[in-house]
Amino acid sequence: MTDNPLTLFCLVDGEATANAFSVKISLRDTVDDLKDLIKTKKSPEFDDVAADKLTLWRVSIPVATNKHKPIVLNEFESAAELDPTDDVSDVFEETPPKKTIHIIVQRPPPEHTPIPARVSTPLSGHLSDESRPASPTDIRADLDKIADEFFSPASRIITFVNEFVQGSYDMPVTKGSISGLPTVGKRGLERPRTAPSLLFVNLPAQSGIPHNQAERILTDFPGKRHLPLFGVSGCGKTRTAVDLLSRSWGFYFNAGAADYGSSDMHTLVQALSEHRDIYLSDNRLENTDRIRYLTYGLLYARLLILEHCLNIAGSKDTFSCQRWMLLQVATPAFEDVFQALFQPISDYLHSHVVPSIIANIVQQRFREVHKLLRGRTPSSPAHSKFLMVLDESQVLGRLFPTAFLDGDLTTVRPVLAPILFAFRRLADETSQNNICVMPCGTGLSSYELTWSGGSASGAKLSADEYEASRLSEMVVDFAGWTDVGSISAYLERLRQGLDNGGRQRLDELVPEEAVKTLFRRLRGRFRPIISTIEDIIEADDPMVWEECIREREDRLTTASIPTTDGEKRRLEGNLCGELRRMFDHVRQDQGSVAFAEFRN
Repeated sequence: MTDNPLTLFCLVDGEATANAFSVKISLRDTVDDLKDLIKTKKSPEFDDVAADKLTLWRVSIPVATNKHKPIVLNEFESAAELDPTDDVSDVFEETPPKKTIHIIVQRPPPEHTPIPARVSTPLSGHLSDESRPASPTDIRADLDKIADEFFSPASRIITFVNEFVQGSYDMPVTKGSISGLPTVGKRGLERPRTAPSLLFVNLPAQSGIPHNQAERILTDFPGKRHLPLFGVSGCGKTRTAVDLLSRSWGFYFNAGAADYGSSDMHTLVQALSEHRDIYLSDNRLENTDRIRYLTYGLLYARLLILEHCLNIAGSKDTFSCQRWMLLQVATPAFEDVFQALFQPISDYLHSHVVPSIIANIVQQRFREVHKLLRGRTPSSPAHSKFLMVLDESQVLGRLFPTAFLDGDLTTVRPVLAPILFAFRRLADETSQNNICVMPCGTGLSSYELTWSGGSASGAKLSADEYEASRLSEMVVDFAGWTDVGSISAYLERLRQGLDNGGRQRLDELVPEEAVKTLFRRLRGRFRPIISTIEDIIEADDPMVWEECIREREDRLTTASIPTTDGEKRRLEGNLCGELRRMFDHVRQDQGSVAFAEFRN
């Protein structure tokens, strides 16, 4: 584009296109300068409004035949709020089309008497009135108030975040004869964990060649936007996700009730039952919209915290993507800062009717975070994706299977569909290749994997995306654990992190015969093998390794049906339970090919 003045057609929110007006502005000017021009052009109508109080939104709305129909900003999800400091040349990199509205102008909202959003969530100051739909300006102002309260310098949680980013707070470690191994409990469990957490041992270096099949796929197919990690319980899906997030920036969510990670996703799931009138009404379209917006709130909280971490002085030297991964995955060992921020945001969204513009607010925040990440030393030169990992996603794939709609707003889906829809739209349409959504679960059938991909992917696939989807639908190859040598090699890597006394004790606790038995009884199962080694170390008795292996094998193969939460956790990954679940799933879907085969 040349430096000739740019002609932009503007419209005040809620007015008809017949009232559109034009302004001419230099490409060297800023959005703040554009506000001054608009205020001058709309005199005397805008005489009572300071230019800096106007909110400008970039749109592209063709002028309709009916020039007297009001244009309402809330109806356009693609609208993007403009920052006063942006250059006009950055907003309009190409000449804008003719016969089109380019800018919607919002006046500041009229004064009204606000009331607290919820008595259960006290905030300094007040939020907008619950009794009417929130405007885009209300939403941004209310979210800013929640954030200001959370990020107060006097906050204990923010003190922790600042110190964590600057290098304080290592993971807790084991004590005793084998000391120094990380130990991380799972949220939701009553008894504190004393066994080591070997999931966090031998994390990969943050540079070098692709580390696993998932990273190779992301490297070979830059257009990949959806990559499930699929396999039986315990095959290594979570470890693969941990490895990826040790080398790549991204988010980790876990839908399990008692697991690693923050409890924020579980809080979102609980909201469905606690607010059935909002999220489980008879109107599937409204249910779908409200869950999407609640998921945007979840993502917004995570973005705010990451942005804060990246802006802390000196964080380039102390805060890597691996450190960020630990805060997200080993959360029970630290502070659940994500839940602490999502709780007031979710309370606000439960009690306010918000428009779809919340998606654009989240996308704008992601653009700012993505800019900050570009200035960081690349953690992994192999690919540049921002990863969106949703662990234990099969929980959501089975939850309220007929209450929501897919992206086509026609097909009935469980709650996983609107959540993945919001995940995919963390980035706007022009930047969706910067993201890869990675549902991770043991109970995802091939049918569920197909539709979940549709929910997560953008509306239009690039050639790279199509090729990646055709050749690499999912990650099913989790290397290792298929021979005795892989277990021996793992134990050797574990030994390298111990002192001489710890190495000797490990050899006593897990002798060569134990290695052979682990392979023979638990072949190919990452988590059962690792968990059994954890149990043996915790017992600290050379005579119990056979009992530990036998107990683990019984957990996996018993036909007993668990009746309590504790028993369900103990039998997690049980093969008979997985078979029962699959049969039940097929019986419920009587229109499927699988049901016809099952019946025959």
